[in-house]
Amino acid sequence: MNHSRKISVALCTYNAGIYLQEFIDSLVIQTITISELIVCDDYSTDSTIDILEKFKTIAPFEVSVFRNSSRLGFYRNYEKAISLCNGDFIALADQDDIWHSNKLETLINKIDNHVLIYSDSEFIDHTGAITGEKMTDKVVFADGNDYRNFIISNCISGHSMLFKRDLLKYILPFPNLLYHDWWIAYIAALTGNIIYIAAPLVKYRIHSNNTSDISNFVSGKKNIKKWEAFKRFDNSLAHYTILSNYVYNTPEQKALLSKFAYLFARQRYQVLCFGYFAFWLKHGKALLFTRKIRYSKRLRIYSKTLIGLLPKHLLYRLASCCKNRE
Repeated sequence: MNHSRKISVALCTYNAGIYLQEFIDSLVIQTITISELIVCDDYSTDSTIDILEKFKTIAPFEVSVFRNSSRLGFYRNYEKAISLCNGDFIALADQDDIWHSNKLETLINKIDNHVLIYSDSEFIDHTGAITGEKMTDKVVFADGNDYRNFIISNCISGHSMLFKRDLLKYILPFPNLLYHDWWIAYIAALTGNIIYIAAPLVKYRIHSNNTSDISNFVSGKKNIKKWEAFKRFDNSLAHYTILSNYVYNTPEQKALLSKFAYLFARQRYQVLCFGYFAFWLKHGKALLFTRKIRYSKRLRIYSKTLIGLLPKHLLYRLASCCKNRE
């Protein structure tokens, strides 16, 4: 039991008035005592601040509300909220979800010597009706310390995680490009050990304004046009470069991540990528671990790693030149 340890809840808000009260109500009925609620509001223009200020006067725990003078965006806003937390354990919260009353107690009791713990989530729609789907219907949960599981994808949502304060040293400041929950999950596996609870402990609301990488995945958002794939390639390369240059990498981790970033980048200048293909043959199972996909699709992914992007890259450059001349 870790009931004597302090628990901080980090909540980021932006025009949350329509759902915020439901979330607050689910905090109040937690079966374990919360030490503090840290709220960073990203310059809301609706009733969000009024709801929070009213709650401060009646909350059974300390509530601190910080209002940004201008928009930071959800990524930097979570960075700010986490940095302001004082608890031994930190739980991230989404403004539009509903927590089961035993969420925090269950996570605290099971975290043991792991640095991060997370749970399944059941989906609800914008009205609060249960859809019948869970997060584990969309992704495969990973535990342990195989950081390769989180290099190209993520299975841990911020709203479902609780982590130890010790992790702050390794996750702050947040780098550019990565989602906050993906970054935290990756670093937790890289520097420590993670575990999950199979039971859903959160009612996760799916609607058009979801902002995390997991929410975009489960809602089926795909906004990549034909030539925008090359922009995504550049972003992915920058992502992998960030991971390979991370200051707390062990020599073995740095060697693997640097090799992956190098081979990924070489695709742009090759017709056939034998080195990249060989890397995937060795590490592909771990890289795709969290993806809930059929065996046939896995084979297609493997086969695509053999084909370079040089022909498409040349066509893309030609099209870009023609467009600039118009």
